[in-house]
Order: sequence, then C-alpha cells, then structure tokens
Amino acid sequence: MDFRKFFSYKKRNIVFIIMAVLLLLDIVLGLICRFIISNLDDQLTAERWGNEDRAAMVSLFFTEDQTVTVDTIKKLEYTLEHAEIISTLSSDTVSTGCGVILSRAEFNGQPQKIETLQIVGRSEADYDKHKISDDSPIGKAVLGKRVGDTFIVEAPVGIMTFTVLEISSTGVFENHPEG
Repeated sequence: MDFRKFFSYKKRNIVFIIMAVLLLLDIVLGLICRFIISNLDDQLTAERWGNEDRAAMVSLFFTEDQTVTVDTIKKLEYTLEHAEIISTLSSDTVSTGCGVILSRAEFNGQPQKIETLQIVGRSEADYDKHKISDDSPIGKAVLGKRVGDTFIVEAPVGIMTFTVLEISSTGVFENHPEG
C-alpha cells in the first residue's frame, strides 16, 4: 500500500469535513441571529403596545443595550429610507437647512420678540439649540418665505404673526440675536 496516496486522500476528506462543518456553523449562526432579532423586534412591539407579559418574558433573554441598539438601527433605517438630499440651499427663500431670523409680533400680552432659528429635519430638532423641525407649525409656515414676508401660524397657544428679517443658507449668522 502506498502511504502517500492514503494520506493525500485523508487530507482531502478532512478538508471536506472542515468545510462542511464551517458551512453548518454559518447556517446555525444565521438562524440564531434571525431568532435574536425576531425576539428583540417582538420585545419592542410588545413594549410599544403595552403587552408587559410578553415584554417581560423576552427581556429575560436580552439586555437593555441590545434593545436600544436594535431600536436605534430601526430609527436609522427609517431615516435613510425617508432622507431627502438637498442639493443647494438658496439664501433667497427659506428651506430646510436654512437659518432664519424672525420677528414675532406682540402676542398674548408678550412683547415683540426676535428669534433666530434653524429649520431642520424632525430628527435634528432641538428648540433649546434654536433648531425647529420643518414639520412643526412655524417650520411649515416659514418654508418658501422671503425676507420681508409676513406669515401667520396657528399654534395650540393661539395665532402668532411673524416677519422674516434675514435668511442664511448656511444656518449661521454673524450677529446672532438671542432668541
């Protein structure tokens, strides 16, 4: 018996067996990942719809960090699916991404007020940083306006009148009046 042929044959079989095991591991790991994601999705759905029993059961298997990560991924996927690319911003009219200085007329006994705002997408909105959503009442009303335009906003607190004083396509102003 030629031992070189015998060992060569065994090496091929071992390589084949190793490849088959790796393929099976890949399939099993894929199934496990799908199971984990499915259960995390079930947990998020249960929490949103108030099914505490289901949420408690699923939370036995997953940490809060994993839930937050999956929720963050879902939010990012939603944002990417609904993203709109803004090619150029005009400083002539207000659009998403622009900065705007508004004069709010006297309202409910409050004096006239100058406000500096940046019009941003919903996920970026932060009123403390003077960033308002293009989907908010003021954001919707100011879009498309030009310097000097006056517009009315119906808000839960009443009807407010604004005038556009200045527009910045970069969202930044040299002399930033406090809002």
